[in-house]
Amino acid sequence: MVQRLSDDGYLLRTPHPDDGRSILARITPAGSRTARDATERFNRHIFCNLPLDPTDQIGINNMLATVRHAFGDFT
Repeated sequence: MVQRLSDDGYLLRTPHPDDGRSILARITPAGSRTARDATERFNRHIFCNLPLDPTDQIGINNMLATVRHAFGDFT
């Protein structure tokens, strides 16, 4: 998968500076844009069409944000 993402220009593979056996992967600007666009489309087409009223959607979103904060997603 990493090779394919690299071939498609979504990440760069570089040697680890301290461990010659390891390769580091860094997301490229194109990879960041693609991930952001996919997330927006996913959210718009899936989460915006849940069979919940707006108050319940807000409540679920707030609960998930709390969990994500606890695990460092927003740092």
